[in-house]
Amino acid sequence: MYTLHFYAATHKEYLRQKATTALNAGLPIFATEFGVCDASGNGNLDLTEANTWIDFLNQHNISWMCWNLSNKDESSSILKNTNKVTGWTNDELSDAGKWLLNALKR
Repeated sequence: MYTLHFYAATHKEYLRQKATTALNAGLPIFATEFGVCDASGNGNLDLTEANTWIDFLNQHNISWMCWNLSNKDESSSILKNTNKVTGWTNDELSDAGKWLLNALKR
């Protein structure tokens, strides 16, 4: 199995091409971790590229898991201003969290 790990603001078309090569070789792929910011786990969000990635994953029936379920002060965190472990409101989601919720609804 080929595991795919990407950050949308850093890893772009060249990594999708590697995934396509793996798919064409008949390998199963699972996106075991990704973020919508850069590879540091912080920095600017690249939601356009993140949408391109989700479209690619969905088109190829590749399962995926987003990073990171925390409320740390970094752009990859999907929560903000909460200590709850479940039942989050939209106001408790970061910009990355709001994007993720919409991606899950696709």
